[in-house]
Amino acid sequence: MFCPACGAQCDQGGVECSACKTRLPASCMACGQALSGDGALYCCGCGSVLSGQASTVPTQPKPSKASYVERRQLTVMFCDLVGSTALSQASDPEDFRDLIHRFQHCCTEVIEQFDGYIARYMGDGMLVYFGYPRAAELDAERAVRAGLELVRRVEQLPHPDGQPLRARVGVETGLVVAGDVIGQGAAAEHEVLGDTPNIAARLQAVANPGWVVIGPGCQGVVAKRFRVLSLGQQQLKGIREPVPTYRVLSVASASTSSRQAPLLGRSQEIAKIEQYLDRPSKGGLLIIEGGSGLGKSRMLDDLLGQTSGQYERVLLRCSPFFKDRPLYPVIRHWQMLLELDRVEQPSEVDSRRFLADFLLRHGVEDPALHRLMGEMALGDAQQIPLPNEQGGGLSPEQRRRAKLSALLRVLKQCSRKRPLLIAIEDAHWIDSSTAEFLNQLAARLERWPILLCITSRTPLTWLAGQYPQALRLQLTPLPDSEAMRLIRALDPRDQVPYEVQQQILQRCEGSPLFVEELTRSVLEQGDAVNQQVQVPRTLQDSLRARIDRLGQHRDMVQFVAVLGRRFSQKLVDKSSPFEPGRTREAMAALVDAGLLHCSGEGGRKQYHFHHMMVREVAYDALLKRDRRTHHLRVAETLCRDFPKLVQSAPELAAGHFESAERFTEAIDYWHLAGQHARDAWAHREAANHLLQAIRLLEAEPTTIELAKRELSIRIELVQSLRILELGEQGLEQLAKASQLAERLNDSEALAQVHNLWGNLLFSAGEITGCLSHHRRALHYADRADSAVSQIQAHSGLGDASLLDGQLLTAEHAYDRCLTLSRQAQLQRFVAPNLSLRGHMRLYLNRLDESVEDISEAIKLAVDAQDRRTEMVGRGSCLAKTLCEMGQYRLARESLEHALETARSLKAQRFEALYLLTLARVCRWSEASHGGNRSTPLSYAEQAIKVAEQTHFNYVGAIAFGALALVTEDPSRCRSALEQGERLLRPGTPSQNYFWFLRDAIETCLLRGWWDQAQDYGNKFKKFTRHQPIPWSQFYIQLADTLSTIGRQPEQSQAISQLNQLQQQAKQAGLQAAEALIQRCLQDRMHLVADKSASL
Repeated sequence: MFCPACGAQCDQGGVECSACKTRLPASCMACGQALSGDGALYCCGCGSVLSGQASTVPTQPKPSKASYVERRQLTVMFCDLVGSTALSQASDPEDFRDLIHRFQHCCTEVIEQFDGYIARYMGDGMLVYFGYPRAAELDAERAVRAGLELVRRVEQLPHPDGQPLRARVGVETGLVVAGDVIGQGAAAEHEVLGDTPNIAARLQAVANPGWVVIGPGCQGVVAKRFRVLSLGQQQLKGIREPVPTYRVLSVASASTSSRQAPLLGRSQEIAKIEQYLDRPSKGGLLIIEGGSGLGKSRMLDDLLGQTSGQYERVLLRCSPFFKDRPLYPVIRHWQMLLELDRVEQPSEVDSRRFLADFLLRHGVEDPALHRLMGEMALGDAQQIPLPNEQGGGLSPEQRRRAKLSALLRVLKQCSRKRPLLIAIEDAHWIDSSTAEFLNQLAARLERWPILLCITSRTPLTWLAGQYPQALRLQLTPLPDSEAMRLIRALDPRDQVPYEVQQQILQRCEGSPLFVEELTRSVLEQGDAVNQQVQVPRTLQDSLRARIDRLGQHRDMVQFVAVLGRRFSQKLVDKSSPFEPGRTREAMAALVDAGLLHCSGEGGRKQYHFHHMMVREVAYDALLKRDRRTHHLRVAETLCRDFPKLVQSAPELAAGHFESAERFTEAIDYWHLAGQHARDAWAHREAANHLLQAIRLLEAEPTTIELAKRELSIRIELVQSLRILELGEQGLEQLAKASQLAERLNDSEALAQVHNLWGNLLFSAGEITGCLSHHRRALHYADRADSAVSQIQAHSGLGDASLLDGQLLTAEHAYDRCLTLSRQAQLQRFVAPNLSLRGHMRLYLNRLDESVEDISEAIKLAVDAQDRRTEMVGRGSCLAKTLCEMGQYRLARESLEHALETARSLKAQRFEALYLLTLARVCRWSEASHGGNRSTPLSYAEQAIKVAEQTHFNYVGAIAFGALALVTEDPSRCRSALEQGERLLRPGTPSQNYFWFLRDAIETCLLRGWWDQAQDYGNKFKKFTRHQPIPWSQFYIQLADTLSTIGRQPEQSQAISQLNQLQQQAKQAGLQAAEALIQRCLQDRMHLVADKSASL
């Protein structure tokens, strides 16, 4: 029986609960029926003489007023006796009373067999809970099995007119609130509220006599364990929407082929099994142990499939429902062999004939053994008549031993025909008779060709003797890499996004079963992208059972679940709602139960939940009001007693205040958490924290103060989204921020909004919009007379001018930013603008000044820990200048540093750009010093793949220009040039023109494609006609001059111009260009020599 207050299991006839000391209701020692308070001498359930049992308690078990109220998954059963009204009219009242008592007694026996809790007797029916007041593993399955057994047993009850009695059952599983005590005295009972009891009652009402009907919640949990027939959608009385209903036909035949999850991460164990099977002896003992969900059954399936050609295989499954039924796995095996689990069973004669044929085929010829096996399958194992030669008049113990001996004889004779593999699954649920049978079998394995394989969650303490030749495997959780492989195998269409996969990994902690159930749950519910991973219904009963075993300490595990996955003893002591002695006792109980792991000593103890899903189930059981109370208590404790912790991790306080529905404090701490994360350059975390603050603000009534707060947070959010290159999300936030700023008439905020808008459009390569928004930003900055906003606007205009190819204008804009920054002593704006001014000076052929500016900017960025500015300085600016100066080693070092930062920041746009520059550096370095020609090509190909995942418009033409430069294949080179040229459309960012045309000119000159080189020079001239710059002018002239010399090697004017260009390159420090000229001059000398030789 169960304690009505805490749910702990208690001894039948006990006086008080051993867990919580609540007084237990008196009950009949024979059937468990609660005793009435009228001084009865006989049990009203079974008629047994009470003989001194106290009977002064109410009919119903009296729940404690301190009963624990909680949310939980529950399986509810309603059953009733069909036609009881007609029976009462046709029977004498006393006879009808006896009939009802027999019915109730029959039902009670079945319910108790499957660990159900009878909440209420209702005349000819009863209300039963599976999973309350204490959960057990497979509660929903227990309920359905109980329903099937109940309707079968009721039909066997005697009835005066000889007609069979019929029962009907309705079962549903779902969320309820349980534990409130209603009524007083004899009428007191636990109240369970929710849709689930109502649906179960209506399902019972629509069931036909002899049927078990289940609802969608129960079907979702037990679908693979029973054969069901869909009854379609039923409009149940009092239920708004139609409900899918199912009739349960029978228990499903277990089939190993139904398991679809692959066996992964067990290669070492499989290798050991294969080595064990390769032994000369066919006999042996294989033991596979491990906790729930680690894949023991899956390994057993693999073994059975692997040995199909070597052994005759026998699978015996132990069951939690029949732990006390002697030889249940053996009897069940014979019944399944004879197909006695079918709805339409074969006749007894056919069954016996089939069994005899089966035994004869396997070498068992003794008719007595045939008869014994038939009786075991078709009758009660306790009443099986023994073969005549074993003698009559044996004691029960002698009969039991004789039966075990007969079983061993059958196995011995079968194994002579072909070696046997006998697999015992779930031996932690084994009955004592089967355990003794296996002990006797194990002692003979060295002599008989029988391989015995046993799986168990717990050590096989019942297995006597020493077996040095046995192979024992202890399964451990899968590593994350193997668990991820399992997820991908279950999701071949890649529907589950990476973030959800990571949630599954964290929750499952290496349990293959949990991985499979969570992954399938996500896939079955659809919309995997937007899902929060939740504990599947199929796992809730087993997880809940671990918590319910704590009895009175359940409230403690639910409280510490509020604290999170990990927490300290100090936090528990300061925030616990319980008195200190009880707190320490409960924490020790949680550790002893294996729910928490404890490290450290005394006040330095640290705890963490062994399984995240246990924590989630415990947390979900809390009533909403209790959650709020606990979270507020923890939040206030953190702020009061742990100020340093809150200062370093404000998100802790934010989460608790939010869960406590104290939204004002939650917004403050989420905002602070976002700022802390941004300052630590953790922009993804910053964005998440700020978004949380915004969601809470949006739910609050609008006021001027809250609108200002929301505007400020949205602007900060966009700054992080920009660095994360989440442009679309940033633009959505800016649209909302713009509306707020307009409503508040805040010019400075409008300047910030439009400046950020322009920055996002710059990243997308949208020139017109970028210019427009930065001009508007400058307009609002001047109106607000804000130095910060003016600097940002001028810097943005510099970016827009760069994008448009107006590099002189850009250089002036950056110079203006530096002047304003220094005047206003705003040092944080110096580094980014100094770096970009230095980059513009590359194009002015002022390379030394370029290096000086950029190097100073990098130093300032490093000092300020501004990783993005440092990255841009090293990769986007300094490396290009060093390349042009021929300082390839320094350029490569700078690029590799920048590339590492870009990858850590997930800045794919910059990653592609740096890979392309690295390809160019390797190509020029190879030309100067020799090297691996495949390296620059691999960089270019990798860059194109990265660029295709982001804004390809930003670097697309540059990518194909670099590819053309580094490839050795002429046809691929021409194709790359054609693809790059097609990308040079109006509105394309100017860096594509500058660097594609520069690389295209060099490529064509080196390959001797003179006309094409000159054509690219003309395109370069046309693009820069509005604002010619020295760097582009140099390459335009170089293309024209070298093309002329290529076509006319002795053209003196062109040679003179080439000499002048060579001098310009030397003066400007353009060593890369100088090296190109030298190569072309060498080619010219070869051409002149060849011409002279021919003359």
